[in-house]
Amino acid sequence: LSRDLNELGVNWITTDNGGRYTLQPAAEAKILRPIVSAEVLSIVANESMVVIKTLPGCANAVGEFIDVQKNSDIIGTIAGDNTLIIVPSSHRKTNAVIRFLKERLIKGKK
Repeated sequence: LSRDLNELGVNWITTDNGGRYTLQPAAEAKILRPIVSAEVLSIVANESMVVIKTLPGCANAVGEFIDVQKNSDIIGTIAGDNTLIIVPSSHRKTNAVIRFLKERLIKGKK
């Protein structure tokens, strides 16, 4: 059982309140990708920011998914109800960020 859980990205950690299972961020991202991809409606950008439109109430989950990816080209995300703003580290990185987002959120979605 321990090996199976490890393969799924689940680890046992000890805390002051006892032990608990946690999901590794990479495993979390792998599990959430199909769900998050279904929530994304569009990705558009100008030279300084990227805007993602999502289904109502889904921008926060998509933003958390992007944050877990820890892309150094992204300074941060700001989520509303159905709109997410992604701030690239510089205007020169905007195209790289768009490619990254489309790879993570749109690839394989039809």
